[in-house]
Amino acid sequence: MLRLIIIALLVMTGCSSPQINDNTSWDWQISGKIYYKTPQERGSANLLWQHAKQLDSIQLSGPLGQGATRFVFSPSNARLLKDGKVIKSADNINELLADSLPWQIPIDNLKGWLASPQQENEFVENGWQVTASQFDHLQRPKKIAARHDDYQLTLLISKWIP
Repeated sequence: MLRLIIIALLVMTGCSSPQINDNTSWDWQISGKIYYKTPQERGSANLLWQHAKQLDSIQLSGPLGQGATRFVFSPSNARLLKDGKVIKSADNINELLADSLPWQIPIDNLKGWLASPQQENEFVENGWQVTASQFDHLQRPKKIAARHDDYQLTLLISKWIP
């Protein structure tokens, strides 16, 4: 009986959650690597970020795709998926990331830094000291380094689509 209740809850959660299908039209996609440093640890992950107007998908993985974890989020819902199954959900991506990762990603800020060409190479936003560099032919950054207190993030973008 408990198994049926859990399945019913997952189905109901899935109905109200953001959905990705083969017809999702992404405004932009990036792939690359994200490096992080906290007072406790440092590490890196491969990154695939797909963005549409009301939907984002961020996949983080280790070497050769090991441990692939996907965050799918809209303005009103966020889910963490592993092997295609919902592991956690939250009302917003910031809450889900804080509960799921040992390091910070300023997701709303980072989305803005990626979405518009930078006129300045160095700036401060919401306490994050940011350096954007190595721009492509459309003036999109290929490297973003950000620091907030003891947290450091570096995003190296190997590919932009479109």
